[in-house]
Amino acid sequence: MSKIAVVPRKGSDIARLARAVRQVLPMSLVEILGRDESSPLAEFTLFGNDHKETARRLRQLLGALDQQGVQHQMYELCPGEKLEDVANRDELEVSVEQVESILLNHERELARQHESGGRGKRS
Repeated sequence: MSKIAVVPRKGSDIARLARAVRQVLPMSLVEILGRDESSPLAEFTLFGNDHKETARRLRQLLGALDQQGVQHQMYELCPGEKLEDVANRDELEVSVEQVESILLNHERELARQHESGGRGKRS
């Protein structure tokens, strides 16, 4: 499993940030205002049983942030890790392209497995 933490960049326009987030996530304005570059807006744990829904919500949030012109950063963490506890934060940063590649590769693998009849052929 992998977890993607989405963090607003310092100095982000709060009104635009709130519009983007509230399109996708059920967060109050107070919750959104409490987030900064050390506190993730949202965390998305990938590759679980709810992967399809999680990937959809992640993509929606990224699209909404982009549409509103809100700058953000993303970090790939292990499921138990907390961004505020990570010492090598810069090494964990991932781009939108990298996240999309991660999602697409997983979806392709699931489709391949589905086409081959499951996890593997049995004799």
